[in-house]
Amino acid sequence: MSDGPFHPWVPPFHYDSDGQDIRDDEGHKFLDMRGWGYLTGQGGKPHALDLPKAEAASIQDAAGEKVAHILSLVSGDTGEAMEAFLQDVPGATYLDTKDARNFLRTFMRWARK
Repeated sequence: MSDGPFHPWVPPFHYDSDGQDIRDDEGHKFLDMRGWGYLTGQGGKPHALDLPKAEAASIQDAAGEKVAHILSLVSGDTGEAMEAFLQDVPGATYLDTKDARNFLRTFMRWARK
């Protein structure tokens, strides 16, 4: 695939802690990092962690950095694996922001086979 596995997004990917999202090399949003309400207890869920805001921000930022790093690796060094995945998993060539989390989860399961 000449456009790369994440076309139209352009790797490498970067986490933006101000917006709590992951953006491509041209600054286009790829996905939102969610979980603030769960981490801080502001989401109203009965099993929220109720962490202090500074600790919650640290956890959310670390997760965002890790996901951006994995996405960048997947789009670069493991390009051959991604090509095989895109051919092996029906519908994997279509990706929009809402599907990014499921796409990454599916790829990671596939890559462990």
